[in-house]
Amino acid sequence: MIDLSVCITTYNLEKAIDKTLESVLGQRTSYSYEVLIGDDGSDDETLKKIFKWEKRYPSIIRHYVMPRKENEAYNPIFRASLNRINLLNNAKGKYITFLDGDDFYIDENKFEKQINILENYQQCSLCAHNMNYYYPDSNIEVPMGDIHMKEGIISPKKYWKRGIYFHSESCIMRNQFNIPQKYERYFDDNFIVFLALQHGACYYIPDIMADYRQNPNGFNKNEKLKIAIINMLDCDMEIQYNFEWEKESLCRHRYDYKLLLNSAKKFGNIFYHVLGPIANGLKFEPDNNILFEGAIEHNKLGEKVKEYDALIMPFTINEIILSVDPVKLYEYINFGKCIISVWYPEIERFRPFVYFYKDETEYMELINMLSAEGFPPKYSEGERRTFLSENSWEARYALIKEKLEMLDNENKKI
Repeated sequence: MIDLSVCITTYNLEKAIDKTLESVLGQRTSYSYEVLIGDDGSDDETLKKIFKWEKRYPSIIRHYVMPRKENEAYNPIFRASLNRINLLNNAKGKYITFLDGDDFYIDENKFEKQINILENYQQCSLCAHNMNYYYPDSNIEVPMGDIHMKEGIISPKKYWKRGIYFHSESCIMRNQFNIPQKYERYFDDNFIVFLALQHGACYYIPDIMADYRQNPNGFNKNEKLKIAIINMLDCDMEIQYNFEWEKESLCRHRYDYKLLLNSAKKFGNIFYHVLGPIANGLKFEPDNNILFEGAIEHNKLGEKVKEYDALIMPFTINEIILSVDPVKLYEYINFGKCIISVWYPEIERFRPFVYFYKDETEYMELINMLSAEGFPPKYSEGERRTFLSENSWEARYALIKEKLEMLDNENKKI
């Protein structure tokens, strides 16, 4: 039996694939491995390069091609997921790892280290390590994960509860995947790790052993939206697939409950009132200063909010949140209260109205300062009214209508 299957996906990566394969085939290991390459119908020189490598290593490399029809649009995320699943179905290894065709290993002992651990720790279903973000234009490497995280075993519950993130490319996993059919189009980074964690714990190595290439042009808005949708689906899958992790998954993806707990313990005179429905069976660590009031009828919300000194938005920053334009902040401004929120780029325009923090230390300092001042709003009543009038549904309708009319006039000129 082959020890490890390395599953590589490619699409138009003629400039990167050689470095990727050199890093894989340059591994110094006593374990046997195969390299499966799934190409998504490249129309550049990628396949020619793959053929050369396959000819050079015929007993190790096998390639598969997903054909494309001319002039037909494809969803790259769905195609990549199906590509990985095809490689997974053809993999013969006891262990498996995934790699994009433009990323590469920087430690020639990676396979040896990780498989040794999985052989010795049967309670672990995967072994992960730290990685770099690699910026090719400047040739800069930046650590992806926490460089202070210590080596050792991490339980599935701890992984979700603490908001830990290991990129799937850093993981060597036991080949025991069971992918629900309805989720086959989302077999990507987070969900791969999630499925592996269904079968055991993770052993973490702090060594940086791979580089994750960054697109020099960054993501456009449409790509950000796709990523946000995929990560929302990840959250949904985590909850539905393993209900016992619902608390951890919700906290990981949405709210920084740990921040509230630590703040409540530090400031005995601060009370947090959490409004909104709580999912059945979902329980949070109890605290006398954190009160769950359940759902409030919308027409009674204004009266309820009058009781509070400040309104907060303690999101956990992740791929989902980074693409969110929160209606909550518009509602908060309408109430005319002191507003506190974690900062992320999408809500920078709210800075005149919101006290921002970036981490727990800044949050504690902000609460200390604002409580001493009586939680004053950052904005005046006149600024509040102007903002609300500019962001009413009527104002937005007028703006959209104006833009559509401009486009229509431009099309007529053409």
